Amino acid sequence: MKLLYAIQIMSLMTALMLGMLLLLCPYRGTGFKKYNQTRWMLTGSIFIIAIQYALQMMFSIRAQNESLGTTCNLFFYVPGNILFLLGALNLQQQNSLKKKEICIGGAMSAIVIMCLTIGLFYKQGIYIRETNHICGVFYLCIQLYYSSQIYIGYKKMVRNIDEYYGSPVEEYIHWMRNASILLFVCLLFVPFAIFSTKALLFFGFLFWITFSYYVFNFSYFGHYAEIVEETQTEDEKTPDSTATPNFSNIAEWTLAPLVNKWIQEKKYHDSDITIVKLASEIGTNRTTLSRYINTNIGKSFREWINGLRIEDAKQMMRENPNKGIEDIAISCGFSTRKYFDQVFCNYEQVTAAEWRKRQ
Repeated sequence: MKLLYAIQIMSLMTALMLGMLLLLCPYRGTGFKKYNQTRWMLTGSIFIIAIQYALQMMFSIRAQNESLGTTCNLFFYVPGNILFLLGALNLQQQNSLKKKEICIGGAMSAIVIMCLTIGLFYKQGIYIRETNHICGVFYLCIQLYYSSQIYIGYKKMVRNIDEYYGSPVEEYIHWMRNASILLFVCLLFVPFAIFSTKALLFFGFLFWITFSYYVFNFSYFGHYAEIVEETQTEDEKTPDSTATPNFSNIAEWTLAPLVNKWIQEKKYHDSDITIVKLASEIGTNRTTLSRYINTNIGKSFREWINGLRIEDAKQMMRENPNKGIEDIAISCGFSTRKYFDQVFCNYEQVTAAEWRKRQ
């Protein structure tokens, strides 16, 4: 039991540290609504779980009665983890979190808490073990549902970013991918760990390593959440789904000469180019331009822009053998040498330096 007590102290201290880190994250103003919303959701989640550890330590609940300890775990872990998952989901979505997701989470939490309360007090708790198992199954279903929604949200987010930005946000995407996988693996085992003190000793470490990874990276990358909201199409921004987007007078089939002129002027060397900025420059709107690129070029916006930049970089390397590769990359619109090398390898299967030697 000494080991259990040590794990509880470690978990409580970790929870308090992560909660304080989130509280101390700078308020980023009204322009970062999604970031601020998620920060408070994660903070609330962690403090709810911290209360559970404090109660377990103060009253030695699990040490005295494992079933009662399991009930205490479920009573706080379910709403706490649901709130954490809702925060993770909110960070991926273009709009505010859907009411359906919030209602499902609230309803599931209420059902679990009600069942646990009945099991705890009905006939002096003779059915506490049974209600714990029922709630454990419920909890697992909740985790699987929200984990699937986070995965779906991640795939949609990556697709939308590729269709919007000409420059990379790779670090943010990698964090979201890794966090989604870790959250799924970790939270999938939590319901099983709750029912076993031995399993809880092991999975307690995995649980807090995962939460720590997410919170530390959120404090660094979280403000990038607004780039996801920017990728909304005109249709998605219009509350009335039957409303007609505000198309310009330029038809899709007339875009070719305008796009070709834009290419000839090499305006894709702008490292901050987005599909909205390009649409504005040629006098159309994002929806029409995106459809044109997907249909006639057969690539996403970012793939198309990167292809143009790579061809220019290859030409510059041929014509300027003494010019540094990093200078060439920046000149062609790549924000960093690292990203240039990554894209170049994808296109040519060798690094830019190796390709240059072969010429």
